[in-house]
Amino acid sequence: MYFGKNVERMTGLNLKEIRAFSPEKMRSHIENRSRKQILFVSEFPFIGRGNVLRDNLISRCEINKEIDLILSRA
Repeated sequence: MYFGKNVERMTGLNLKEIRAFSPEKMRSHIENRSRKQILFVSEFPFIGRGNVLRDNLISRCEINKEIDLILSRA
């Protein structure tokens, strides 16, 4: 249970609350708590993020917008 206690300490929530949060709500909570924006990054070439198999590369900002849209539907 050591891992669970570390997660609780880092998020400020107990495990029951963490399980109840949606991914979007958890991201918002962590950003508000840390006062930092969470960025999704990938090291090239990381197939599956959508930026490698297109006609051209897309920016990190565009990838994050797509991920935000996906998380808002969850």
